Amino acid sequence: MLSARHIIDRIKDFVLDKSIIVRFILLNIVVFVGIHLLSLFAGADFTPSAWLALPPDASLLLFKPWGLVTYMFTHYDFFHLLFNMLWLYWFGVVFMDYFSSRSFWVTYILGGLAGALFYYAGCYAFDFASAGLLGSSAAVFAVVIATAMRAPNYHLGLWLIGAVKIKWIAIIYIAFMLLTAGKGNYGGLLAHFGGIFAGVMVALNAKYKWLKKNKKCVILHLPDQQSQIEVEREMDDLLKKVRQSGYNSLSKTDKERLVYLSKRLK
Repeated sequence: MLSARHIIDRIKDFVLDKSIIVRFILLNIVVFVGIHLLSLFAGADFTPSAWLALPPDASLLLFKPWGLVTYMFTHYDFFHLLFNMLWLYWFGVVFMDYFSSRSFWVTYILGGLAGALFYYAGCYAFDFASAGLLGSSAAVFAVVIATAMRAPNYHLGLWLIGAVKIKWIAIIYIAFMLLTAGKGNYGGLLAHFGGIFAGVMVALNAKYKWLKKNKKCVILHLPDQQSQIEVEREMDDLLKKVRQSGYNSLSKTDKERLVYLSKRLK
């Protein structure tokens, strides 16, 4: 059983972690705590969460443009925050094995913006009543989908179940979120589809760049076409994948590349 001191140390280590994932999670937590503290002192006419939410009508963005960004970092319900942050962390850690820190925040923001776009498109097309939009679900969806498409066979260890391919975890997550969001929350449902769309676009863009970069057989590169530093960096990336998911998780091309680079470094 974990002692109170051990738990405090774990929380301290998490807070001091400088990774982009932790920073985004902490930002969401700070906003959550902040709006609830303000609610204790604010008058009945001022609701902090509503002030940060995406307004229900796009024309209202003229008076509250910050809502387009702040909504994706704002939660009012604790469990809404908890589950979004857990999924962001679990998939974010894997995301960082295949993408850069810049790609992480770009994917998060694009997911949120796509969620807002789908939300407004749905409001206009279906004319349903909505009080606005809150939460990082669309942004988290983008990270989840981009990760699952980039590394579908990556294994995550689940309690009582064992190792499960991340693509199946993502499918279960999508099904659960879409089913629960559909109970009257049509705006949230459409925002989720926006996040999914953004995640697919990020994954396809990364795949296109990879194919373009590797359109010639990588095994046939001449030694003088790649510097020693580049060789070592690529070797480190491949070995990191092996440590994270095992040798069998590598594609055929990655395995061939690993052998080739090993010979280059001898």
